[in-house]
Amino acid sequence: MQIPWLFSRYISRQFLLIFLATLLALVSLILLFDVIDLLRHASSREYVTFLHVLRLGLFKIPQMLPIILPFTILLASVICFLHLSKTSELVIARAAGLSVWNFLAPVLICVFLIGAVNVTVINPFSAVMIKRYQKAEGETFHRDTAFSWNEKGLWLREKMDEYPIIIHADKVFQKGGDLQLSGVLIMEFNEDETLKRQIEAKAGLLSGYTLVVDQGLSYTPDGEKTENMSLMIPTKMNLKKIIQTFDKPEEISVW
Repeated sequence: MQIPWLFSRYISRQFLLIFLATLLALVSLILLFDVIDLLRHASSREYVTFLHVLRLGLFKIPQMLPIILPFTILLASVICFLHLSKTSELVIARAAGLSVWNFLAPVLICVFLIGAVNVTVINPFSAVMIKRYQKAEGETFHRDTAFSWNEKGLWLREKMDEYPIIIHADKVFQKGGDLQLSGVLIMEFNEDETLKRQIEAKAGLLSGYTLVVDQGLSYTPDGEKTENMSLMIPTKMNLKKIIQTFDKPEEISVW
């Protein structure tokens, strides 16, 4: 029993080394194409450096690992057994009385362990990195719209006529194809991001790409107060886009 154990350990080591080398080659290739694609997007933005692009590319790699793992295992298995066949090690093993399972079982066990690591470690790590990639991409390319929906309510940051505006609602309810907002707070800013006006309202309605507020109460930094004002604010978000911002399956950890 000692010879099969030593041989199995040797096969496992050979397979894992080839697997890691194949995985590194595929990851490097994916990173290269991702960086090229991101550089193309960043070509019109002088403030985006190569380090920013490389950082985004590295953030994107973990979400590709579960996709390329099956191909990596397939290629590594083929390369490993071709190598053992060319060096006549498989022939010698068969001549020594070892069965096919003596050199297949170690590879199968390694593949099972790789799958377990993928589910328990790579999957949660990938879910975290996808969200970090999306956040870093928005910050790097200065997306005009920032959206957040959590236990503190809905937050929406946009630019209206090049002036920042922040919209907050304590609670939201779907009403047909529209979104009913409760406890609405709107903050309009000047170009230098100083507060221009703050509007509070008990309710609002996001219909299409327009936020409608009735009976709002407006404040300005100068102390000017306006009651019962109606306001229609164009936005870049609607109910459909908000629903699409929910976590996708690949963004949710297996845990």
